[in-house]
Amino acid sequence: MTPDERHEIDTSPDWTDDGQIVWFLEQRTEGNELASGTDIANALRVQPSMISWRLRRIAENGRISSRKVGRRELWGTPEHLQRLRAEELRQQRQAEAQRAATEQHIRERNNQLAGIRRQLKEVVTERGIDVTSLGQVFGTSGQEAQPDVLCLSTQDPAAAEWLLGRLRRPAPQESAPNDEEWAVFWEQLEELLSPLAEAGWLDDVEASFGEYDHEAGPILSTVMHRTCMTMAVEYRPVDNSLELQPFDSDDNPPLFSVLDEPVVIALPDNMSQRERAIRERAGELGLLDATRVELTEGSVVSTGELVRWQFHEWLFEPAAGGRGIRVEQLLRELDDDRHFSSFIPLLLGMFAVGVLPDVVPDTAALGIAAWCWRNETAVEDHHLPSDVLMARVNMAVTEAIQPNVDPFDGVDWDGVRQALTNPALALPDGRRIADLFGEG
Repeated sequence: MTPDERHEIDTSPDWTDDGQIVWFLEQRTEGNELASGTDIANALRVQPSMISWRLRRIAENGRISSRKVGRRELWGTPEHLQRLRAEELRQQRQAEAQRAATEQHIRERNNQLAGIRRQLKEVVTERGIDVTSLGQVFGTSGQEAQPDVLCLSTQDPAAAEWLLGRLRRPAPQESAPNDEEWAVFWEQLEELLSPLAEAGWLDDVEASFGEYDHEAGPILSTVMHRTCMTMAVEYRPVDNSLELQPFDSDDNPPLFSVLDEPVVIALPDNMSQRERAIRERAGELGLLDATRVELTEGSVVSTGELVRWQFHEWLFEPAAGGRGIRVEQLLRELDDDRHFSSFIPLLLGMFAVGVLPDVVPDTAALGIAAWCWRNETAVEDHHLPSDVLMARVNMAVTEAIQPNVDPFDGVDWDGVRQALTNPALALPDGRRIADLFGEG
């Protein structure tokens, strides 16, 4: 060590005993800032007796301060003690605010109890039941708020039995679902109705509502319609049941109930099995196919007239509106189309007598596959070696078309074109359909 280095150490206040004590205290971290004389002596490896008088001498110069914590005297820098005092003041204010909030809550609760006590008194006093509270009986002492206790008392067994019977009844909204539970039930109903939605049945959002029954639990109701036919739906999650009900409407034009009597479908616990149960029962009722109607004797219109009017209202009017033209112009264009003008009379007069023009997406996909893929196309001319293989190809093509048919948005014709011309379109066994037909 050079003389200059020795002189710098000897004259630096940091290398003095006092400097080392101040340096040690300055290094203390937040939360463990103060130290006792013993802590300082052990850290600096000096005798505790040598530390005590040095601490007080340094404190006289204002470089450190001390405070009593119990019977111990702890030391730190003035900044340390200032932060500690500020933190203690913050905690004290927080405790006072918490105490004030608690007392306010107790007073509000006691006021609520007082209001309920007065109402109870009006109801049960004539039955020999007394209503009071501990605050009324013993009074309140001191300024600090104390929770009150409501008390009902009677010496009459008949009055006690009456009170017991009333208490056993469920409260008006006891066990009623909360908003999140209602949302789950509505999602379940949407999934349950998906087989009907896929068949073109639309639910009326404005007619949908949920209510809570004390005995049956939550009940969710909606109305579904397809062309001029309609039905009501009631879902009871507690009973695991879905009920399809008749529903007549006085709307203009009128809607007719597709059901004559209620149909209750018992639901399994598994959601996928529930959808299957609904699909099977709805299929048995004919709800997944286009509706067939037959008017009773004495009707003012014939079955053919009713069906033609439904074509006009549910097919021609929306098509004209979508094109921005009048219905009359659309009908003239359809009459000029040799395929359509010959197809519709054949359909209404022979193949689909009494069948409503229901929007059934799966049926539309079958029709698109038949008219765009098979009938009068090169595919039909190049028939595959076996009818079984041809049927498998038809099913794969129909399945590829289905995602492009929607009961709300209609047919995505660009998507249909891409699906039918997709070179990767294949059978479930992996064989590409394009390879089956060869080049061309």
